[in-house]
Amino acid sequence: KTSGARGAFKPPRLDLVDVARGAALAMMIVYHIIWDFEFFGLIDKGVASSPPMRGFSHAIASAFLIIAGVSVALAHRGNFKRAALRKQFTKVALAAAAVTLVTAYAIPQAPITFGILHAMALGVLITAAFAKAPWGVTMAVALAMIAAPFFIHSPTFDAPAIQWLGLGTDEPAALDWRPALPWTGVMLFGLALARTPRGQRFLVRADEFKADEDAISRALRWVGKRTLPIYLIHQPALFAALYVVALTMGVAPQFGADRGFVEACRAECLAKGASADVCAQSCGCVVDTVKRSGRW
Repeated sequence: KTSGARGAFKPPRLDLVDVARGAALAMMIVYHIIWDFEFFGLIDKGVASSPPMRGFSHAIASAFLIIAGVSVALAHRGNFKRAALRKQFTKVALAAAAVTLVTAYAIPQAPITFGILHAMALGVLITAAFAKAPWGVTMAVALAMIAAPFFIHSPTFDAPAIQWLGLGTDEPAALDWRPALPWTGVMLFGLALARTPRGQRFLVRADEFKADEDAISRALRWVGKRTLPIYLIHQPALFAALYVVALTMGVAPQFGADRGFVEACRAECLAKGASADVCAQSCGCVVDTVKRSGRW
């Protein structure tokens, strides 16, 4: 779950944007806690993949990317800052690559090949191209990118080399899947919102907001300034802590055995709308086939 990731360039910073980003990350952590509880058998299966929770996940990802788009508008007020662009792209792209490598090694049945960090890294480049464009043009392109997967979908785009575009008819088994379309369009939408006349007036007023009046605002501002490192470390930390809890309760999954793979496979299958019987049979068939091939 989506990325969250740090979407602001420096300077300038607005406390309100940092607080909003911190709140989005807090909601992401809540979602990941629920996912981890299900994975370790501490709550019923299917909770994290239920329609309400998937909607919650999409809302969190949308919030992160919209805030990232707003941050691009703030970063390039006045002159276009190429150095800041290169620095931000490099930082997010390296973090996205690290997530892919780690998940490919740790969870090869569901690696993150194009998650929220990947969408944001691409979004840094695309939003930079529109940083000084008329807001109406930016909005039109953003809405077209968001709508594209609903009108253009073909098995041709299921090829691994271009599946990240998001125009295929199938989704890969992945812990986080945020293809370029529509998700990069969501980030561009955030840029367009910030550059509308009303958005610019709102950001001027937002500059007056200071997160010093209560502890919650200060905490969210602190988190909002450090979302990328917190995003990268929070799930491994949660996973390790809950694994210890699951061990003490005798419900810890046996990693590397059939059970862990079948459970992950069935959860992904159910999330795509298939029946429980079909998912059980299909995932069991996958295990048998892979074992017979000698690749298990």
